[in-house]
Amino acid sequence: MRKSIFILIGIILLISNASALSRSGYDWTHKSDIKSPGSSHWNPNDAYADSEKLQSNASVLRWSGYDWTLKSGIKGPGSNYWNPNNTYVDSDGKLHLEINYKDGHWNCAELDSVKNFKYGRYTWVVSSQSLNLDKNVVLGLFTYTDDDHEIDIESGQWGNSSSDHLHFTCQPDQTVTFVSPTSSYINATDVTYTFDWQPTYIYYTARASNGKIIANWYCTNKKDIPKVKAKVMMNLWLQHSIPPSNDKPVEVIISSFHWSSVKHKIHIQ
Repeated sequence: MRKSIFILIGIILLISNASALSRSGYDWTHKSDIKSPGSSHWNPNDAYADSEKLQSNASVLRWSGYDWTLKSGIKGPGSNYWNPNNTYVDSDGKLHLEINYKDGHWNCAELDSVKNFKYGRYTWVVSSQSLNLDKNVVLGLFTYTDDDHEIDIESGQWGNSSSDHLHFTCQPDQTVTFVSPTSSYINATDVTYTFDWQPTYIYYTARASNGKIIANWYCTNKKDIPKVKAKVMMNLWLQHSIPPSNDKPVEVIISSFHWSSVKHKIHIQ
């Protein structure tokens, strides 16, 4: 009997010290104590599943199959206030970006991908009206490494109500504009925005819900086309921190984002 008790105690201690981590369908043991390589001290608490870390971080959001960090504090563009609470996913899986007045100032929204991306097709479907925002509001759908390596689709008037509303940009030097204030697409909903980023070109499109092309641009200036990995970003912000001209909150709803590394054939229209 005494021998059986000792065996049972040994089994319990072995299980409690195994420090196993379940990840991707397998169990992994944690290294502990002082061991090679490097005669380092190994702490099993320093290993964890990424999903658990993300779930415990209120400033990280899961959407469209990717993890996104939410901007906070006072930062550019526009020296705006950024509030993580202004970005959320509804019960239908749609992403909401909001600008609103709270705590004595206007708050904007931005989310940046945890993953780094490079060449491929980037596609957003914006279900709400996105081409006729307030003249002081900008919606950005883009990739960003730094100011010299940036691919932008931006909807905004930059404070000028008579300007075109849609901008395709390849930083640092090239921008083209589309969608005049009198365009028949000015109040379109369910617009699909896409750019194909390849080493020798970037092809931008905006398509109406009926498949008609609202705007497209074929950028072939190899000097400006980024050659480095970048974050995918989405933001809704105020030009120069100037409130909406009607002092009303703003909301943009994005149905989905998709990235494909497959090189697609392009059909310029």
